[in-house]
Amino acid sequence: MADHNNSTEKLRDVEADFINPFITAMYDTMRSMGERSSRKGDAALVRTEVFNHDLLIAMRVDGTINGFVIIGMSGETARKMVSVFLFGIPIVELDEMARNAVREFSLRVAERAKKALVGREYHVNVTHGVNFGTSLEFKKKLEFIQVHYLLDYGELEVFFNIMKTQK
Repeated sequence: MADHNNSTEKLRDVEADFINPFITAMYDTMRSMGERSSRKGDAALVRTEVFNHDLLIAMRVDGTINGFVIIGMSGETARKMVSVFLFGIPIVELDEMARNAVREFSLRVAERAKKALVGREYHVNVTHGVNFGTSLEFKKKLEFIQVHYLLDYGELEVFFNIMKTQK
């Protein structure tokens, strides 16, 4: 229980200043790739060590702030999102072309978020990777702020665990 309270105390250090660059980067990237109706939904605090979505985008933040941002979605939502990105081409499976579109989305979000954080004078690097059909597991349970992102064709879940670097 003490570990949970310490984690909660640490998450109180998570500032909108750390999260908003990623939310804005996602929104701007989706708009630039053809999505027109995305909106932020509910937020919650979750504690987990495993992410089991069909598609996972994991971004690691290192520097004066550090942590993780994880975007998860179902395969159906991923196929529909890629279809929008590819100007309506029907996507039946996440083939190499579709996977490349997801990787491009991941790259753009990471670069835009990093640029915004650096603009706020945080010295950070944001790396990214995409898991297709495999879970992502941490060695221990971590607390994340979970934000639902609503689209016309599905839902994304975005998980944030970013804090100031401990000295």
